[in-house]
Amino acid sequence: MDQNSMRNAFFILLSVGVILVLYPLIHDRSEFLKENFRSYHLKDRFLKDSVAVNDSLATDSSLVILSSHSATTETLYSGQEYLRSFFEALLKSGGQTRIAYYGDSSIERDLITQTVRDSLQKMFGGSGVGFVPVTSHLKGFRRSVYLNFS
Repeated sequence: MDQNSMRNAFFILLSVGVILVLYPLIHDRSEFLKENFRSYHLKDRFLKDSVAVNDSLATDSSLVILSSHSATTETLYSGQEYLRSFFEALLKSGGQTRIAYYGDSSIERDLITQTVRDSLQKMFGGSGVGFVPVTSHLKGFRRSVYLNFS
């Protein structure tokens, strides 16, 4: 990236940062913005509430804990052991490995998965553009596919 592009990128990021910081202040003073747009408050994220009240339920001794096991235990996945069978299937010769994923519009539009799929195809072989819906309600929605239908 040349020096001019770096400078432009820096000024764009700086401008966005300034706008993000100043928008709540401008929003509070503008009737049009108040009526038509929501605001956010950055100070609430970083400053503690000085009038916070202690939760009375947290210290109530009449509460009885029936189980020490939490209903929402978090499973931690770390390392490559959980992906071992996936990579073994990719390395098998002569077979086809199908990868299914569930996602939203950034998956359907192929914004994230295009890079992942391209990397896997370069590493393990293969080609194609991945899942393509029969039709799409937005023409040009998918960047890696040209859809034409009537």
